[in-house]
Amino acid sequence: MKKNSEETLLEAVIEYFIKYGSPVGSKFLFEAETIDIAPSTIRKHLNSLEKKWLVYQPYNSAWRIPTQEWVNLYVANLLSSKKSPKNIIKVNQWHNLRWFMDMLWEVVDGIAFWYYTDEADIYYLWVSKLLKKVNNDIQKIISLMEFIENKEIITYLNKKEIEDWKINYNFVQYQWVNIAMMFIKINFEWRDAVIGIIGSLRVDYKTNIDILNKILNKWKI
Repeated sequence: MKKNSEETLLEAVIEYFIKYGSPVGSKFLFEAETIDIAPSTIRKHLNSLEKKWLVYQPYNSAWRIPTQEWVNLYVANLLSSKKSPKNIIKVNQWHNLRWFMDMLWEVVDGIAFWYYTDEADIYYLWVSKLLKKVNNDIQKIISLMEFIENKEIITYLNKKEIEDWKINYNFVQYQWVNIAMMFIKINFEWRDAVIGIIGSLRVDYKTNIDILNKILNKWKI
């Protein structure tokens, strides 16, 4: 289905925010190759989107950034897409779950984590790319790490009904830091395991969805 002009602008705003971490203005949107909309129409749509609380203006600026509500809708739209996952990782031969997770540090955008649901331990891989996505904000980094290391993430996910064979996602605020989580539940070696990716709101959702879909497709074969 073809996107209308507002949807096109929304997608451009969030993808700019994910990539650069800064607000986007109408001048940049007008000059973008993927957008063929007059400047006056762009400003009109941005005002309309702000009234719907899908974008907002920080610090009385004329530029906009996406709200968490729009990030949520953006992820939902990506998950409803029927596109086949890209060949980002090879999953033909897995020695064990821990061995496979060691492969993910090169491709995920965020922190890859996993745990067996019948254990209290959680395993995760630190990804240096996360430093850039939080603009070296030490408090955000500390909060993300404590959310994992203090096993708050397990406590949080245990309260959720995680659907099998489906990418689940949630946004949670921990210590005033907004955290994005995408995760799946699979059965590996006759045990239920949760595999996921956690990071700031600026993670590359498209890449992470492709990775998790690839894992799900492997288990469905």
